Amino acid sequence: MLPCFRCGVCCSGYHVQMSLEEARRLAERLGVGWLDFMDDYLDERWPGEDTRVLRQSAGRCIFLDQPADSVFGLCRVHEFKPSSCRAWMSGPDRKECRQGLNRYWNLSIGDDGRIAGLPEDIRCFNTFIDSIAREEH
Repeated sequence: MLPCFRCGVCCSGYHVQMSLEEARRLAERLGVGWLDFMDDYLDERWPGEDTRVLRQSAGRCIFLDQPADSVFGLCRVHEFKPSSCRAWMSGPDRKECRQGLNRYWNLSIGDDGRIAGLPEDIRCFNTFIDSIAREEH
């Protein structure tokens, strides 16, 4: 099992699609009027009538705060993020998780499904994962 380590790769390259109702709830939770939310956060190129797509900024979800080359991304709407984001599960079989491990930690997933790399890099990664687990509890 590979817990989410908040690398932000899954928040890049994909456009978050949600129902119109969900988009309106998101605007409400943010305290933003619907017209402003549509102008500032939704991709106007999306042709859907019943669905909306979040805009991207710098190639990633507009709600992902992640400094360049940081190993840590923070979702500004994590507590009430869209259902498509909540449904996404991290894991060693996910190419996005593998990319994040390689890009930010210089690690990979071995044939046995375990994290592989230099012992010091693995130790640093595990310390980071432990800190996230403590933060969530």
